[in-house]
Amino acid sequence: MPQFSELPRELRDMIYTAILTSESSRASIKNTNTNSGWLESSSPDEHGCVYSSKGVPSTCANMLAVNRQVNAEMAQTIQQARKKEMLVAKIDILATFCGKHHITWLSLPLVHISTTSPPTPKREILTKVPVVGRLLAAPQRPTRTTSIEKLQIDVRPTGHEKGAPWQWGAASQSTAWSVCEVLRSLLTRYPNGPYGDSFPNEVNIDTLVVNILAPLPPSLPSPIETSTSPSQHEYLSLLTHDLINVWNSLWANNDVRAKQYRILLEKVERVRVCVGGKVVRERGLRSELERGQRERRRIAERVGW
Repeated sequence: MPQFSELPRELRDMIYTAILTSESSRASIKNTNTNSGWLESSSPDEHGCVYSSKGVPSTCANMLAVNRQVNAEMAQTIQQARKKEMLVAKIDILATFCGKHHITWLSLPLVHISTTSPPTPKREILTKVPVVGRLLAAPQRPTRTTSIEKLQIDVRPTGHEKGAPWQWGAASQSTAWSVCEVLRSLLTRYPNGPYGDSFPNEVNIDTLVVNILAPLPPSLPSPIETSTSPSQHEYLSLLTHDLINVWNSLWANNDVRAKQYRILLEKVERVRVCVGGKVVRERGLRSELERGQRERRRIAERVGW
């Protein structure tokens, strides 16, 4: 039986690509009817988030650490996958009309980890203010940051056709805010969170894609190919509006929930809201926030605040 290095390069590239694009299975209505395999968040959660016990999948880091040859070939495959926009981390949210949101990690092909050392205090501060100097001179731990290039959250609403249209508003708003709850559990490591120990350092996301998928009848192979009925189309339009409005609420900071999730503006560079993979709205978050902060400091210095 040939060894891995003896295989043709084309076959090795196919294996590398399969590792980068492999996904876990999505949740179905059938396997969400039982508590087996699902974890309730022990923190206060008004959005009905239930997390898969499978947790966060592993990255391709093990392959990069095999040897120099595999590392070089895997790095080339990563570059090709990035050009084709195949290097995507994915989370699936099955949103039932009863208010439950079942969250499953599908893939996490690659992350970047960087270390930032704390700034060294100036010497005059250390000598002129002895007490403060000793505190500043004490060794400080460097900051480690995990960056995810592109995270796609697939939202799959189901069951709305059985509910009255006047109930759609509450259901779609709950689903929209559940996306923020999932992101907070990933980015902030709050106590008792489902993914609190998975990333023991600060996490940032370059591009966040919130993608709404139409409900899938059993006879059709892909949600994107599904022809939506009038009621489905109306509900998807309402959900799209609420997902866009969530980020507007975070900017306005005029809601209790908005204050709770405002930290997402600092952790996410940009967000796209899509329906079936087609972009509906895109806006910058962290870059706009930093630009506004710089402008506010400039105005404060000018007027002498």
